[in-house]
Amino acid sequence: MKPITTLLCMSTSLFALAAPAFAQTETTASGVEEIVVTAQRRAESAQRTALSLQVLSGNDLESAGVSQVSNLTALVPGLQIAQIGGTAQPYIRGVGNASNTGQAVSGVAFNVDGVYVGQVIAYGFDFFDLQRAEVLKGPQGTLYGRNATGGAVNLITNLPGDTLGGSVTLDVGNYDLHRLSGAVDLPVNDDLAFRLAFNTIRHDGYFDDGSGDEAVDAVRLRTRWNPSERVHTLFNLEYAHQGGVGGGAAVLDATPSAGSEYRLVNTWSGVHALENASYVLARNTSEDAYIDTKVSMASAQIDVDLGGNTIWTTLPAYRRVTHDSTNYVPLFRITNLDFEYKQSSLESRIAHDGADWKWVLGAYYFNQDQNTPYRVDNVTLPDGFFGPGVGTAVELTVDPTEQTTESTAVFSEATYSVTDQFRLTAGLRYTSEDTDGNFIQRFTEKPQSVACTGLTPCVVPNQASVSGENTSYKVGFEYDIAPQSMLFVTYATGYKAGGVSPATAPRDVYRPEKLEAFTIGLRNRFLQNRMQLNLEGFYWEYTDKQETISGYDGCGSPLCGGTLANLTVNAGGATLYGGVVDFLYRITDADTVHLAAEYNHTELEDFALESATSNFGCSVTSISALPPLNRIDCSGRPLSRAPLWTVNADYGHEFILPNSGNIAFNAALHYASSRYLDSHYLEALKAPAYT
Repeated sequence: MKPITTLLCMSTSLFALAAPAFAQTETTASGVEEIVVTAQRRAESAQRTALSLQVLSGNDLESAGVSQVSNLTALVPGLQIAQIGGTAQPYIRGVGNASNTGQAVSGVAFNVDGVYVGQVIAYGFDFFDLQRAEVLKGPQGTLYGRNATGGAVNLITNLPGDTLGGSVTLDVGNYDLHRLSGAVDLPVNDDLAFRLAFNTIRHDGYFDDGSGDEAVDAVRLRTRWNPSERVHTLFNLEYAHQGGVGGGAAVLDATPSAGSEYRLVNTWSGVHALENASYVLARNTSEDAYIDTKVSMASAQIDVDLGGNTIWTTLPAYRRVTHDSTNYVPLFRITNLDFEYKQSSLESRIAHDGADWKWVLGAYYFNQDQNTPYRVDNVTLPDGFFGPGVGTAVELTVDPTEQTTESTAVFSEATYSVTDQFRLTAGLRYTSEDTDGNFIQRFTEKPQSVACTGLTPCVVPNQASVSGENTSYKVGFEYDIAPQSMLFVTYATGYKAGGVSPATAPRDVYRPEKLEAFTIGLRNRFLQNRMQLNLEGFYWEYTDKQETISGYDGCGSPLCGGTLANLTVNAGGATLYGGVVDFLYRITDADTVHLAAEYNHTELEDFALESATSNFGCSVTSISALPPLNRIDCSGRPLSRAPLWTVNADYGHEFILPNSGNIAFNAALHYASSRYLDSHYLEALKAPAYT
C-alpha cells in the first residue's frame, strides 16, 4: 500500500507563540488535566461522565493531520469511517450504514456545535479550528436521539477570543500535500467579538488516475454577543467547497474463473484508468470523474440564565448542500445530477446543574427537503443480468422530484444524588418521524425486452411514505469508590428511523433499526493525578439492521416488471460484546505515554436477504436461475467494518526552550485487526490487519 505521510508541519502565531499539546488528554505540570465536555448537554469533566466517551483536543487533531472525518479512524479505537467519494460511512463497533445514496442516513449522528448534520455527504468540511471532538459510543437516544443508533461524533469549534490575535498553520507532505489553515480573533468590546477561521487543502490522488485526492476550501465566522449579563449568544456562518476527482478505489476482477475468488487488478490504477476499461465497461474518456460539493450553513446558540443554576438554550440552524459528481464502478458510470439538501432544525432545552439534581428537558424539530437525481448509463450488461435476452446497453435516470423528512421529539434526562457517592440517572425521549418520497425512473431499456429508447423512454413513477414513532430510554447509576475513582453502569436504547428507496412496492420502504446497550465502566486517577486508567465492558443487541444492497424491486424479479435498484432493506440483527482499556501516565513533566485498546466481538444473527447477484461469501441459495435471484444467509459472520481488536499507543516528549515556546515530539501507533469492508463477505473484500 502506498504511504500516506505528512512530512512537515509549520505553525506561526501572528501575535503570540502557543505550545501545542502532544497527547490525547491535556496535561499540566501537576499531572493529567481535566477536560470539560458537553456530551450530556451540560459542562462537566470527562472523567465524571458516565458515557463511553473519547475526547480529542484541537491540538491532537491538528498534530495528527486530521483534515476530514475518515482520519478519525486512526485515533479512536472502535471507530471506522470510510470515505466513498464525498460520502462518509461512519461505523462505531460495526454499527453504521454503507449506503452512498441521499435517501439513507447514518447510524452515527454527526453534530457541529450542537447542530445535527443530516447529510453524510457533508461530514468532511468542519475539521479546522476545532476546540475538541467528542466520540460517543453506543446509542444516544435520550439526548441526541435522531438516528444515533451506534453513537455520535460531536465537533466543537473555537470560540471568539477576548484579545486581538490569531495563528496560521501550514502542513506540507507527500502527494503534493499543502494545507493552509488559520484563525483571527477580533474583539470589539467585552460583549462583542468575532472569530474568522479558514482552511484550504490540496493534495494529489493516491491512485494513478488522480482519484483519492483532496481539494477543499472552507471559511467560518463565529460571533459572540452578550446583550446582558443573563443572555449570551453565538452566531455561526460557514461556507465550504470540495472539488477534485473524488474518492478512489481499486477494481475487482468482474469475471473470475469458476470456483475462484475475486481478485484485485491494477491495484493502484483506480477505476477511472483506461487500462481498467475491460472491467469498468462504462468508461467514457469524454466525461472524467469529478466531485463538486458546496455547503452553506447558518446557526445560533442563545443561552438565557434563568437563575438557580438553570440555563435555557435555543439552537436554530439552517444548512444547504449541493452536490454534482461523476464516478465509475464496474459495469456502471454514475452521475449525480444537482443534488440539493435543505435542512432546518430547532432545539430548545432547559438544563439545571444543582447539588442534588442535574437534569435536562428539551424539544427538537428537524426538517429536510432533498432532491437527489442520478443517472446510470453507458453500460453493457451480461446476458440475463437485467432480464432474459441478449446483453443490453441501459441508461437509467432516477429523478426524486421530492423527498421530505420531518422529525419531532421531546427528551429529558436527570441525575439525582442519593448520597455524596451514589447517583441515579434516568432518561427518556419520544420521537415521531415522517418521510415522503416521489421518484421517477426513466429507462432506455426495461426488463422483459420492452422496447424503450432515448426518444421514447420507459417511465416508471414511484411514490412511497413511511411514518414511525419511538420511545428510547436510559437508566443507570454512578458510584464514587474513591475520590478519584467512579464506577458507572448504564442500560440504553437507540433508534434509527425507517425510510424510502427509489423503487416500487413492496421494496420501496424499510423499517427502523434498534439497538440496546449495556455498559459498565470504571474511571480512575492515581499517583497524585499523574496516572489515569479507564476500563469499560459492553454488551449490545442490534435488531432490524438496515443494509444497502443491489437488488430487484417490486416483486423481486425482472420477469414481472421488477427493476434493478439500489435498495435499503432490513436484513437481521447482531450481538456485540467486548471491553476497552484506556491508560495515560505522565511519567515526568515532559514525558507522557498513552495506550488505548478495544476488543469487539460481533456476530450476525438471522441475517438474510434476497439479492440479484451471488457474489457473497455466505450461504447462497438460488431462488430463480433466469432471472437470477438468490437468498443470502450470512448468519454467524461478524459485522462489517468491525475489527476484533483496535489499539492506539503513543509517547510524547516536550523540549522546553530557554526563553519561550517548546518543541514537541510524538510517536504514535495504530493497529486494527482484519475486518470485512462490506456485507458481501468476500475474501477479496476482507482488509488484513495493519499497523
